[in-house]
Amino acid sequence: MRSVIWQVAERLVLRTPLRRTMLTAPPPQTDEAAFARLVAAVDEAGGREVAYDATAPKHDFFRWLLARRPVLLHGTGDGSIERFEPQRQTDYDDEWTFAVFATDDAIWPVFFATVNRPVARSLINGCRRRYGESHYYFSIGTDPRAGNAWRSGWIYILPRETFALHPSGPEWLSPVPVQPLARIRVEPADFPFLENVVGHTFGEPPGRAVVRATLGRALRR
Repeated sequence: MRSVIWQVAERLVLRTPLRRTMLTAPPPQTDEAAFARLVAAVDEAGGREVAYDATAPKHDFFRWLLARRPVLLHGTGDGSIERFEPQRQTDYDDEWTFAVFATDDAIWPVFFATVNRPVARSLINGCRRRYGESHYYFSIGTDPRAGNAWRSGWIYILPRETFALHPSGPEWLSPVPVQPLARIRVEPADFPFLENVVGHTFGEPPGRAVVRATLGRALRR
């Protein structure tokens, strides 16, 4: 279970009007012709890489794709995955489960794809959806301005049929292996909140990091 401090932080920040201190997606940009061409390429990819050639940000294409195909997204630094196997890991509520994870959010997985996990060590982050809009916070266990805190990565596009939505957030879990439909390379610059990530020390109470990544970040603007 999440710590008491983390639960209190969520109640004070994430479930009250203070959620306005969380990050929200920038206004969407659309490149209809390029997006339609990319969707067709995803349909035909057979798990292979799709080269991104639209002028709009990649997360805007992901949002466009999620609205038009029964798919989910998974972000990782590994570009060689041919089949996702269920793994023992903690879910949105920090409970142990055995599943393949994915999301129907267009920005959240770009964080997981581009953060350099061996350097960051600890990730404290969240994505909450209220009134049709996603709200985010991000903290990593190193200096987020360090050049080695970020890396190139991949967004895998997965079929949705074996997944179930987690009741607490936009996280989906599949109890069985999943074959990806396609993958798209992403760079740190594709993560729209790169300059809004804060750092925390290893072992710091998660609730304190949540407050720093939301209310504290907003007050420093």
